[in-house]
Amino acid sequence: MAKQSEPEVVCPVCQFMSWAKDAKATKHLRNARREVLLAVKAAVEAGIERLDKEEAPRTKGRAKKVKIG
Repeated sequence: MAKQSEPEVVCPVCQFMSWAKDAKATKHLRNARREVLLAVKAAVEAGIERLDKEEAPRTKGRAKKVKIG
């Protein structure tokens, strides 16, 4: 019995860019790639800063001895 193949998964942005190969939109989307990565980087850094501020008060003070087992 022939095995049914799964439908091909295609990125909508990639599909659009293949349809508009010579369009100005393709050039703008390629140039926007760096800006999108910088936005993600800024969001990650802001999240890290927020976590550091939340954890800072809990980590201050003296160390406590913990008995294990």
